[in-house]
Amino acid sequence: MSNFRRDIRLARKNVFYDFRAFVWFFFAMFIIESFLSCATLSALNGKNAAYKSAEKNFDYHIAVKNANLAQYDLLANDLAAKYESVKYYDVVRCAAQDENMPSGSRCDIYIRFRGDVLSSYSRFTRSFHDSLRQYDPKGNWYIYKSPLLTVLSGGAGDAVGGVLFIAAASVLCVFFLRTMYGIRTTGFKFSYGVFMTCGGGFGKIYSSSFYEMTLIALITFIPSSVVSCTALKIIYSAAGFAFSASGWGFIISLGLTLIVSCVSLYTPCKKVSRRTPVQNLTAEDNSDYAKSPRRSFEFWRVKIPLKYELASLFRFRKYYIVLVAVCTLFASVYALSRCVSELYLEKIALPEDDCVICFDTSEPDGEGKNEAEENGQTVDRYYDLEADRSVGSIEGIKYIHKVYETRAGDILSHVAVDTDAVSGAVDTIKTPDGREEVFNDAVYLPYSDAEIAYLSGYSYDGDLNSAINNGEILICDTLYGKRSFEILPGDTIKIAVFDTQRRYIDPSLTGTDLLKRQLKACDFTYMEYKVGAVIHDMPCGGEMKIFIPEDEYRPLCGLDEIEYRRVEIGYLDEIDSDQADRLEARISGALAGYGNAKISGVHSSAELESELSRNIYALLRITSVILLLAVPVMWIFSQMTFCYKRGKEFSVLEYIGLGKKTVFKLLTVDSLVTGAIGAALYTIISLAGCSALRYLANRFLTAGGRITYYSAAKPAMIFCGVCVLMISAFAGSAAAYHNYKRNIGPKDRLNVNVEFGE
Repeated sequence: MSNFRRDIRLARKNVFYDFRAFVWFFFAMFIIESFLSCATLSALNGKNAAYKSAEKNFDYHIAVKNANLAQYDLLANDLAAKYESVKYYDVVRCAAQDENMPSGSRCDIYIRFRGDVLSSYSRFTRSFHDSLRQYDPKGNWYIYKSPLLTVLSGGAGDAVGGVLFIAAASVLCVFFLRTMYGIRTTGFKFSYGVFMTCGGGFGKIYSSSFYEMTLIALITFIPSSVVSCTALKIIYSAAGFAFSASGWGFIISLGLTLIVSCVSLYTPCKKVSRRTPVQNLTAEDNSDYAKSPRRSFEFWRVKIPLKYELASLFRFRKYYIVLVAVCTLFASVYALSRCVSELYLEKIALPEDDCVICFDTSEPDGEGKNEAEENGQTVDRYYDLEADRSVGSIEGIKYIHKVYETRAGDILSHVAVDTDAVSGAVDTIKTPDGREEVFNDAVYLPYSDAEIAYLSGYSYDGDLNSAINNGEILICDTLYGKRSFEILPGDTIKIAVFDTQRRYIDPSLTGTDLLKRQLKACDFTYMEYKVGAVIHDMPCGGEMKIFIPEDEYRPLCGLDEIEYRRVEIGYLDEIDSDQADRLEARISGALAGYGNAKISGVHSSAELESELSRNIYALLRITSVILLLAVPVMWIFSQMTFCYKRGKEFSVLEYIGLGKKTVFKLLTVDSLVTGAIGAALYTIISLAGCSALRYLANRFLTAGGRITYYSAAKPAMIFCGVCVLMISAFAGSAAAYHNYKRNIGPKDRLNVNVEFGE
């Protein structure tokens, strides 16, 4: 402990004796600690905020849905649960589809656990799951876990996500501080040479640097903690969610800051310690980056300041390449972080269906089949006209979307459109006459009059009512979020119907190879369809969606009847969890005779609110802004250090007659050129990176084709990054010039070292 106090006292003398050399590290450490504090506090607060949000909408942990009377008696009248000493759950309420609960009726049982929720849930599963199955082996009952339970049980996943985010933040901080300290060791090699001459080696240099950064971290810890905590409090409160700062969060962020310092300082200190003391001492006038010209600029009649400084930019190209590259990288990370936040916002803002009905095709046998028949249930039924009438009569339902898809390739079919109609990256084959292009990346979907309420929720061209009444087809013109077809309402497309196969087709072929073989080996009949409406923003993945009237869909796909196995239902208005439970009970009652019907997604809006309460979107936004703040700190500090090394060069210029304003013009040339290069690179990287992120998200994160991502680099985001880079470049030059004026006086200019000119 005494050694620690001694080292801290020595670090305090070093830092405050030459405070101007360390002032930018105070800014850097403030940014690092604020960044890590935001990441840590948000990771720890996310689970708490999600749970508090869930408590507003749910008063139960699990619900046994569509239970029969025997299952109700088992749970509500369990003898062990009557004794307070062993009771670990309460039946909050029971919503019956029939209030009289006659034999064969169904109900929903809502249960809240006591004590340790996860332990109680595990105990409940061990005690009752087999018994519940025994009373209804293959019925359509199931257990729904509310967000009150899923938030608690998702500890491992939340921890992994939080650790990965904090780890990524730490890596960026290491790169930032390593770059900053690398600038210091490069610019102050003479000081390190003196230190090494007195016996200091890598260990002394590293320990001295570490304690200096530790002292700075301790000084900036409280201000950065206050700022990060206040910022998080504001963004959580503005979004209407809870935020509570954790003491462990501040401790962890401080520990991470010290780890970042320990890792960041190693490489710069090791690099400078590998040089001999003489090499470091002789690097005072001419560093690795700053080398004076070998020929007089007057001999070449180079105009000052423009051409002279452009030549200097080339002389110091290694330094400027590193400076522009690092600052552009951080600015680009800001842009990509903003893009990720926008993609995340699109994902969570995706309008979910309020209720999804899936019909299980696996048929129960033995006791399950007998019990289902005793309860009046028909096994393995799909969504037919009877179910449609029963569910459609329930008040509060906005739309019922029956889902059935047939891929063109699965029925040896393809689509033909005019060549001019293809505008995106679609794998097509031109017909021999060159007028049409054919492709098999298409999905056929049936529609009826009832689908208009569902389809009208998307943006489209044309008249849906007229198209549906006239039996016209509807198409989606986007693939992977990008418009790929120039087709208008009133145009026609052709769909190939398979007739006969004349030659062998290799089953391993896919894509256009398969289509080429099919065109040679098969005969087709082409059906011409008129496009009634074009839908623009429906998620389509990589296949064109074509909606076809049911009457024409069946013969096209070779079906006698369409067996709908999935039905998506939307409610009229936003409803709370209790209203959603009541609507679900009515839908379950309407499907009481369908033993294989499973209902899910009932609480999608409440579950979404619980996810939103983590406020990941705002966290990504604020951390991206903090990353952007690193750009001016690095640029200004680097320019001040570098131009300090060029002080005698500027003195020579003043000695031969150039004024201080001309020196400032030289630095202005630097800022104009380097800032413009950085801004151009940032714009290119941001546009390309955001487009790549959108492409990858649409390729791999489309949630089964139910979402299309549109976010890319926004103009405001590009403009903000460009402004920061340009302002940083000018501020760096201005700060360097001010530092030069303050440190180089008339006496210094008259006593210029003649060795400067080499």
